[in-house]
Amino acid sequence: MIHWVALKTLPVYRAEFRAERRIMQSNFPAMLPYEVVYEKRKGNPVPRPSRVALFSRYIFCGLQSVEKDYDRLRNGVPDLGIAGIPEIQGIVCRSRDAWSPLILSAADVNFIANLVERTAGATEVNIHKSLAVGRSVWVSVGGGITQESTIDAISKDKVRVMLAMFNGFHSVEVPFDAVRAA
Repeated sequence: MIHWVALKTLPVYRAEFRAERRIMQSNFPAMLPYEVVYEKRKGNPVPRPSRVALFSRYIFCGLQSVEKDYDRLRNGVPDLGIAGIPEIQGIVCRSRDAWSPLILSAADVNFIANLVERTAGATEVNIHKSLAVGRSVWVSVGGGITQESTIDAISKDKVRVMLAMFNGFHSVEVPFDAVRAA
């Protein structure tokens, strides 16, 4: 069973994003809600998009054994030559005086997951002009059978579409190689 906790990162610019990448490279699930803001930079009159964490200095991580997995993420496994994640400063606890990690409730995890889903929206990914939200596509469902559908969302490597199956329509993520423009 996975327990979701909040990890605190160092007060360094974009530490949350580096920590999220390293946590996921360590095969642990992580969530980092962010927003895209447009900033003007010195010497460039055109505003550029920049990702900013919604919860500054915090990242949400799923751990099976909270104490053991947290120790592995923060300190690494020196015997195996695995380095820890230097951006992790601590874990959010219920008490300041004792080790008592705050396990997030299912409602909190759903709230954060919805924030992540909204911020990692399809509008930021433009894989191909014909693969865009709202466009019609043919989806290969196996056995040489295809279904026509419209794209609901696009992630890094998958497309979410509604497919007819099990006597109804269901929202399903399919890889890009199973989708072609209609």
